[in-house]
Amino acid sequence: MKVYNNYLFKIKTLLLILLLFCAFSIKAQNLILNGSFEDNNVTGLDCKVDLSNSDYSFFINFSNSFSIYGSHENNIFFENCTTYTSSIIPDGIAYDEDYSLLVACLDTVINSFHYERYSALSLSLSQSLQIGAYYTLSYYQKIFPYTGVYNNFLAGQVVIGISDSATTFGTTIDTMAYPTTNWAKVELTFQATIPAQYLTIKSALEQGYHGALVDYFVLELDSVPPTAINEQQGKKQLLKVVDILGKESKPNKKGLLFYIYSDGTVEKKLIIE
Repeated sequence: MKVYNNYLFKIKTLLLILLLFCAFSIKAQNLILNGSFEDNNVTGLDCKVDLSNSDYSFFINFSNSFSIYGSHENNIFFENCTTYTSSIIPDGIAYDEDYSLLVACLDTVINSFHYERYSALSLSLSQSLQIGAYYTLSYYQKIFPYTGVYNNFLAGQVVIGISDSATTFGTTIDTMAYPTTNWAKVELTFQATIPAQYLTIKSALEQGYHGALVDYFVLELDSVPPTAINEQQGKKQLLKVVDILGKESKPNKKGLLFYIYSDGTVEKKLIIE
């Protein structure tokens, strides 16, 4: 009997550890599908510059470019591009792995015509945000090192939003500080007010040429108030099924299984037949 009790105690301890591990994994999951822009269709050795919205959307997967006041060219840069010489584009053009983006704006008068343009884009999320829940967003930014082209290019602020559409900016959650010459981490916590499916990014309009290099966007669930859990009942989605060892499993496999849902809940099922 003592051996049997010890066995039950070990099983319960293992289950507790597994549940805690699963809960932590859900909370720490990056909800942005392509936050480092590494999932793309870029080929060759040229940086992709002066791209139209449709061209950008083709090159970068799980991301769309759009404009409101008229498009401003989109730019995709990576460490080994040969479009510019090393004196113009030095090392460190990307923070994480190989690729980074330049978000920029233009507000100027040319031949008596007032131009207002900015690059704006959306990043797809793996699941909709839960209304009332708190999320932590972080990313890295730096001044784009134009040393031979556009000498009047200045550091610009990045505006972050959330949206339920891939081609509209949606709700602004913050305007970030100006970038510096070195990659710097920017972080904020916000409460979701809409069931957004996209994180949106644009450059704040300022007189002249302004912008920033951005890379490595991470969006994680921070906390879910009880009211938010109640509001999301009936809307949860099954993320994955794992067995007692934490390995992904088919839903109908025999044995003890754990069903992990998008709202953070874990359902335990013992399948005998």
